Amino acid sequence: MATSQQAQLPSSASNDDAIEPFVEWLDGYLELRIATKRENGRWFALVEEFDITGMGETERQAMSQVFDLLGAYLWAHFTDGKAFSETKRPIPISLKLQIRVQTPIHRLLHRAGRENRYLVPPQVLNACAA
Repeated sequence: MATSQQAQLPSSASNDDAIEPFVEWLDGYLELRIATKRENGRWFALVEEFDITGMGETERQAMSQVFDLLGAYLWAHFTDGKAFSETKRPIPISLKLQIRVQTPIHRLLHRAGRENRYLVPPQVLNACAA
């Protein structure tokens, strides 16, 4: 499933000459699993493959922030000359299991929280930087 969320890359990424190699470095679509949850009046969005969390007053704000943070994180690794394979740092298995158990229970109890998969094209991560 593609998402309309777009991540803002740092201003240093606004050069078109730098964007094309970055998109190639990403090597295709990113498959992301993002868990969202409302807790203590705030929304949290967690990218499980990269252990990056965004937060906001609304679920949409939390998702927007997590995509911004992901874009900046990946851009930093790219500019540092690291391989894309070095960027992934998945959440601990204990947290992953906790999310898998809690998400369906929260849905049954009509509480705020869910987990979705996103297939994100590389252009989404630099769409706002152009």
